[in-house]
Amino acid sequence: MQKRTTRFLLAFFALLLTCVPALAEGLWDWGEPNASETREWTIMAFVNGDNNLEAAALADLLEMEKGLPEDGTVEVIALLDRSDKYTKDLGDWSGARVFHVKRSTDEKTLASEQLADLGPLDMSDANTLVRFVKAATAKYPAQKTALVMWNHGGGWGGMSSDESAKKE
Repeated sequence: MQKRTTRFLLAFFALLLTCVPALAEGLWDWGEPNASETREWTIMAFVNGDNNLEAAALADLLEMEKGLPEDGTVEVIALLDRSDKYTKDLGDWSGARVFHVKRSTDEKTLASEQLADLGPLDMSDANTLVRFVKAATAKYPAQKTALVMWNHGGGWGGMSSDESAKKE
């Protein structure tokens, strides 16, 4: 049963990303594709720290830097949205930024390259997810891709809790 559910979800996201271009209005452009013959994976981390998980989101970004392989076979692109309430670690900024994760073992300073400062975003909006995935896969094409959705983990009913998003 679990394999069927996983296959269904993968098919659903593939359909969402390829057959629903209207969701991707206002695509983000981070420049020309960065092709690589050694890149096997592009891993996209959709990190919603615009809530009481902000400090943990920043700590996990540093952990991504620490765990990144040095051989160039894996690229990690992180969209991190943070709050203006919980911590000033790694700089006093809020809103969403996109990072091309770079390997580093420094546990106090962010070494990753900032690709974009997107300002305030609604990380609970499906359009934000679609735009991120399309831009990351266009910029860093790979043989394989993975998407990590990081937040409170409320499943379909509450996956991405964004405290500063305007509620209608």
